[in-house]
Amino acid sequence: GDELQAACFERDVDFSTVVLQSERSPGILLERRGNWAIVSIVSEDLSRLVFPGSILASVNEESAMVLGFERVAQELRNWRPPLRLNFFISPRKMGWLAMVLNERSKSWWDTASGSVSTSVTCGKVL
Repeated sequence: GDELQAACFERDVDFSTVVLQSERSPGILLERRGNWAIVSIVSEDLSRLVFPGSILASVNEESAMVLGFERVAQELRNWRPPLRLNFFISPRKMGWLAMVLNERSKSWWDTASGSVSTSVTCGKVL
């Protein structure tokens, strides 16, 4: 097994809710990736709640996946307060990285150049 993949499956998904009470711009830029709306830029005001890479899960309690990206975009263009946005939060500073020297994983280039390859492993913060 792949330790990094296994660690990712062990981790529960974190959620965050943002409720906008004024008509002021919320300061979130969403990008389309397939049928997902992914946070690409977030204002400093919301930076403790939502992070780049987070996925929009719902708009006013309606699933963003069920609505589809085009409908989500329409809802957000025409929004009126209060607006409730729920996000799947992207992983962020949740573990440690260790550089591991691994003689067995040398590639052809490493063998030809005589250098030792490195790989990255992921672990949990204690």
